[in-house]
Amino acid sequence: MLFVYHYYNMRYKNILIIQPFGCVEIEERGGQLINEVVLVGRLTRVPELKYTSEGIPFSHITVAVNRNFRNQEGEVEADFVSITLWRKNAENMTKYCDKGSIIGVVGRVQTRTFENNLQQRVYVTDIIAEYVRFLSGKPSSPENQP
Repeated sequence: MLFVYHYYNMRYKNILIIQPFGCVEIEERGGQLINEVVLVGRLTRVPELKYTSEGIPFSHITVAVNRNFRNQEGEVEADFVSITLWRKNAENMTKYCDKGSIIGVVGRVQTRTFENNLQQRVYVTDIIAEYVRFLSGKPSSPENQP
């Protein structure tokens, strides 16, 4: 089971964080702000490995994360979250995961802006994965099937 519990005592600047997957951390952050996101969801498509011009591997994925409540029709809706993985996380994601695989991600929110072809400023919010856990089994490949 996944537990995330945050206790903030700003007077003494102590923070108790029970991280996902059983890690426990007690820290003094000295008033530092926290940018941390924990997600568990399903991949919406097969991950693709790409490389920067410097040869650094990366992958952009989208994870469908169910909401904790039902809408008026009684259906559970999902949010589709963009996540960027770098280096070994990206290589392992493309090697071991497939569309529909369940993954857990601990990361941080990062925003950026750019101008599109119409000279309009576009704002993009992305999650940068720092820790990834594969919660589904390894996908079956045609070589492993009888």
